[in-house]
Amino acid sequence: PYDKAEVVALDAYPGYMSSVYKPRGYLMQRDTLTGLSITGVLTGLEPNVQAGWHVHEGYSCADAASPGGHYFVGLDPWLSTSYVTDTMGVSYFNASMEEFSVYPSKGSAALPVFMRTVVIHLSSAQAKARASCGHQAFIVPKPPPAPPTPLTPPSLPSEQLEDSESGMSSSTSMIAGSATAVVLALVSVGVIVFCCRSKSMCCFAPKAPAGARGPKIHTGNNKDIDMHVHSKLKPNQA
Repeated sequence: PYDKAEVVALDAYPGYMSSVYKPRGYLMQRDTLTGLSITGVLTGLEPNVQAGWHVHEGYSCADAASPGGHYFVGLDPWLSTSYVTDTMGVSYFNASMEEFSVYPSKGSAALPVFMRTVVIHLSSAQAKARASCGHQAFIVPKPPPAPPTPLTPPSLPSEQLEDSESGMSSSTSMIAGSATAVVLALVSVGVIVFCCRSKSMCCFAPKAPAGARGPKIHTGNNKDIDMHVHSKLKPNQA
């Protein structure tokens, strides 16, 4: 139940302008068993002073009137709250407020400070001027970007498809025609026969030169294939 906290970023109070003191810093407010804990660090303050700081009733530091007055019910507990600086004008906050909490809690009378303004004053030597203001702004996170649209492959125009199909048909026809022309040329010079000793197949083969012995072709299974040329095919010779 005591894990709630908020971080307050402090910057210059609206309308406050000084070339000497420029208070900046962060405070963390969180719930504890003893009430609201305020810790943090501020810089740019007067050196070696004690001055006041308070939670105000407003929710914005947009202009000088937005922070409003001290945030309380009944007696003002902020009249006694203060910070102390070192020789460098740095203050380390560590305070506890029993009557407050970060968020409202059911059944609790503690006043919630969530998103309320925090105001830092200078010392009495500087007329207790409001020098710094901060609050926890509620920011709605941006939704994640939409996933990219999947790329669609380009479609091939119908004319190109027809050309591609006709090209394949033409190529096939050209190959078939060339093969036919070669076979006819071979047949015109003589009947060319491939005969397997195993008698399992016959096919065409080139004609051997005159006076040369027909070559042997090995089928890969230790069976020779005789290749010879006949001017005319005799019965049962093939």
